[in-house]
Amino acid sequence: MEFINGVILIEAVKSMPIWLQITAYFLTLAIFILDIYITVKVSRSIAEGKILKPIVAEVLGVALLVTAGAFAKGEIIGVDYFKVPNGLYRVTVTAEADMTEFQNTYEIVDYKDGVYTIKVRE
Repeated sequence: MEFINGVILIEAVKSMPIWLQITAYFLTLAIFILDIYITVKVSRSIAEGKILKPIVAEVLGVALLVTAGAFAKGEIIGVDYFKVPNGLYRVTVTAEADMTEFQNTYEIVDYKDGVYTIKVRE
């Protein structure tokens, strides 16, 4: 992408596609439901006097909860692999940039600490 004079690219903004986000949320929900099922089974086994099976099941339940939390936060291993550019760019503007031309060429989506998030106007 070519920017006007005085605009310096920091990074192209990437995000997960919506279909992947929806899939991750449904997978997280399924893991939570499975964990509730395991917890109910564990409590019944403990009531029947069994000890070893409930411990293994509870460890599995905790592992599932940690996995569900990772999915919900988007911290899946390799999540950057699934991210795609979304047409936004983080840039800085130097003194040699004409701000009128900048505002006419780009739509400013966000500004924080001297960094603009912009989208090219069509």
